[in-house]
Amino acid sequence: MKKDWNDSFFRGNPFRSGLSQQQPTVQQYPLPEMIKTLAALTQEQWGLYAFSREPLRGRIDRQARLELTAQAVACGQQQARALRSSYGGLSPAGCAEKLGLEVRREPQANDGGFVIFAQFKPPRQLTLFTDCLKQAQTLLGQYHGLPIRSVQEIENLLLAHELFHYLEQQEATLFTRAYRLPLWKLGPFHSSSRVGCLSEIAGMAFAAAFCGTAYVPYLLDVFLVYGYQPDAACNLYEGILRVTQAPNEEEG
Repeated sequence: MKKDWNDSFFRGNPFRSGLSQQQPTVQQYPLPEMIKTLAALTQEQWGLYAFSREPLRGRIDRQARLELTAQAVACGQQQARALRSSYGGLSPAGCAEKLGLEVRREPQANDGGFVIFAQFKPPRQLTLFTDCLKQAQTLLGQYHGLPIRSVQEIENLLLAHELFHYLEQQEATLFTRAYRLPLWKLGPFHSSSRVGCLSEIAGMAFAAAFCGTAYVPYLLDVFLVYGYQPDAACNLYEGILRVTQAPNEEEG
């Protein structure tokens, strides 16, 4: 599925890598400034960002978004604690191996000029696309003092996030799978739907808790995109701030 530059990219969602494409003129922000600002955002604020990309967002008011975010975060963190309890200090890749998953590393996804960071392919395959890590290595060499400590930390976060989606697949009673948003009811008939962004919120909380980062990994949306297209990263940054710092009545 093709996405615009200002969409959410982290969970292996594809984004345009054709740098020759014309991008809108946007204000330029120093990368350290953007990452420092994003690192200070709370799980609650990132939840509002996630909901701004949710197709069902119009049916969910602000208070409900915050309550659902809190439950999704708790779900992800609980799963991280459980996995740590089972496998101690193993890395996400090490846990995946213990769980019998295949972890693949490929340079780029063969997706018609699009770039993917990582993905989970049911039933048991995690793939890390390493080109984004090369871009990250260059950025970390240029900018010092960022809360992102290393390329290995980025790799661990990417794999941990996808590992959560595997764990989620195994447990139908997990909150992110079990919750259904009521859509309509007519007499005995009714319809409800899963809320997809809850899975992403939980996956981010899982990755942060499992890898021990103080920041919410959603900020990698901006950091990794910056390695390919700084204008696009600045545009995404502005969009995140509009949503997370919006008045209570409107988050997109």
